[in-house]
Amino acid sequence: MKIPVFRASTPLAAALGLTLLMLSLGPTSSSAGALLAQDEVPMRGDKKVLTIDDYAKWRSIGQTSISPDGRWVTYAYSRREIDDSLFIKEIDGGDPAVVVRGSNPEFSKDSRWVAYYINPPEQEDGGGRGNAQGGNDADRPARVVELRDLDTGETRKW
Repeated sequence: MKIPVFRASTPLAAALGLTLLMLSLGPTSSSAGALLAQDEVPMRGDKKVLTIDDYAKWRSIGQTSISPDGRWVTYAYSRREIDDSLFIKEIDGGDPAVVVRGSNPEFSKDSRWVAYYINPPEQEDGGGRGNAQGGNDADRPARVVELRDLDTGETRKW
């Protein structure tokens, strides 16, 4: 049986091969020890190390939008298996309007209105998007379209 032999045709090829070999050997024992020590330390300076429980509370920001005149913004907080909320805020104003289960906001071209959906509440049958209890989609309430006057806060639903 003949064993293949690697022969570098140039010093550059030999150096590249040696570098790849060194990188493929993986982390050294000192870096592995540092990773283990990191798990044991609950705080690093003034920063908290995240735990598994912290990930369940993690919120994502999405559905961001700015009105054409730049006076209004929308954003949504979402959390896994929790009904999301849409926030509508005047940039120079106070507290945002909160629309529970609001999604997909769209501003009018004149920046007077914002339209969005209000989704039905999530089902308690295990997380919600499927038919775990054998019902059909016709039994589930439809989402509603809401139109909000940004100057008055008045809303209309369909």
